[in-house]
Amino acid sequence: MSRHRPPFFQRQTRKSVLIAGSLGFTVVLGATAAAACVVGADSPAPAQAAASVGTVTSETAPRTKAARPSTAPTPEPVASAPAHEEAPAPEPAPEPAPAPAPAAPAVPQPAAAAASVPAGGIPAGGMFPLIEPGGALPSSEECAARVQRNPWEPRPENATANATRPTGAFPFGMSSWFTDVADGPNYRGRVDGNFTGTTDEIIQWASCKWGFPTDISRAQAVRESSWDISTNGDGGESHGLFQMRETTWGGYPNSTASTAFNADWTLGTRRACYEGVTWAAELKGDLEACIGFHFSGDPDPSTWRAYADRVLNEERNKPWLSWPSATGGTPPTADRK
Repeated sequence: MSRHRPPFFQRQTRKSVLIAGSLGFTVVLGATAAAACVVGADSPAPAQAAASVGTVTSETAPRTKAARPSTAPTPEPVASAPAHEEAPAPEPAPEPAPAPAPAAPAVPQPAAAAASVPAGGIPAGGMFPLIEPGGALPSSEECAARVQRNPWEPRPENATANATRPTGAFPFGMSSWFTDVADGPNYRGRVDGNFTGTTDEIIQWASCKWGFPTDISRAQAVRESSWDISTNGDGGESHGLFQMRETTWGGYPNSTASTAFNADWTLGTRRACYEGVTWAAELKGDLEACIGFHFSGDPDPSTWRAYADRVLNEERNKPWLSWPSATGGTPPTADRK
């Protein structure tokens, strides 16, 4: 279960005692404070060391003219005057008929156009790489073309939500992301949930769109919901694949009705953290911290370290590879073509 806390509270938690086992609590923040979300079913555990993710780690149940050719005619030859008169010449023999002009060579026809390949290609297993802070992010449309399609679906019960885009106009019920930059067009403004597919294809798409390694996203979805879009946590306040907390982040009912919207919001907030535009700007560039920030909403490592370790453990174990699929297909291994 992941637990986002509002701005300013983080600073207080460093001076206060964390209360273990707590699943939810309320903090009065003043006129500009906001509550943060609790996602999934985990409680923070004691901090423990974790291997550095580097740039690829992973995260389940929170746009001369050419010269004109000369056309002047060739001058006709001028006949010279004869030196003396001559007897009339005999009638010339008739000229032979001109040979027929050779047939024009056939103009080669262009070959049929090959199917277009999206820029960057379609990665094996849908494994998208980490894009560092400041890197250019691909669009929803680009990523939709780059998803590795495969019928493998371990959660057929997600079918309706997987085929549903968010309803209503932007912001689709989302609350503020608490800073002007995060609320701008590059973060909250990019969330559209504009994709349909299998559960894994949706995770691929959101990972591509926000520049995170796909297996981290797969793993965090395991930690939060075991990939079940119908999961509700935090007393019914948190919903969907990554447990978007309604009382903090809004988004309901799209958060449970549209898998793509839920994933888009989750990885969008992680990108805001990774770019340092949240209230915890010190976490910029720290992927593990931003995984954990989904849980605690607090930059203090003691509030997120254990959760991040559990997500990283799910990434190492990759339990989804052993999940059966009633629709056939192949699990998303790194060598799946």
